[in-house]
Amino acid sequence: MIPRKDYGALFDAGVAAIFGPGTAIPACAAEVMDAIERHVS
Repeated sequence: MIPRKDYGALFDAGVAAIFGPGTAIPACAAEVMDAIERHVS
C-alpha cells in the first residue's frame, strides 16, 4: 500500500493514477485507457 502522503510526490514524478484497495477493476481499466489515449493523441 502506498501512503496518501506519498501521492503528491508520485504524481509529480509522472504517475498517472494510483488505485487503492477496493478500487473496482472496471474503474481502473477505464482510467488507464483514458491516460493512454491522452498520451497517444
